Amino acid sequence: MSQFEFPGYRLKEQREALSLSMLDAYHETHVPIDYLMRLEKGELDELPATAYTVGFLTTYCRVLDLPAEPFIDAVRACRAARPEVKFLAPGALTDPAGPYPLWVRDAMTWAAICAILVLGWASYSIVIKPFAESTPDRVNAGSIEIVPPARFDME
Repeated sequence: MSQFEFPGYRLKEQREALSLSMLDAYHETHVPIDYLMRLEKGELDELPATAYTVGFLTTYCRVLDLPAEPFIDAVRACRAARPEVKFLAPGALTDPAGPYPLWVRDAMTWAAICAILVLGWASYSIVIKPFAESTPDRVNAGSIEIVPPARFDME
């Protein structure tokens, strides 16, 4: 957005009139300097979601002793004029954001899933199963022959 659509220049003028540097504004608001600069330039497309932007703007206007409502209304108007992201209708054949039809993407996804399953099965069959078969199932304890001691008669 250009600064003529969003009056960010008024924020900058007020900040400079109060002799605040951008760093001072950051320390007062705890809003990232990058966002403050974009608000002043009117670059609303580079800011986060509207709820966050309104919160940052309200805090910044409070520090600058400006009413926040006109700026919030301007943000909402600029965001409303921006083209929204369109979702595909059910049964759509192609995604406007990509060069491939949707069925190709679905096929590639299922191919990747099947490849992972086959790789897991192969690694189990080659590595884990032979090791498990080589270990005995039971514990084989040795046997010891016990010889009773000779009986001594003391008679």
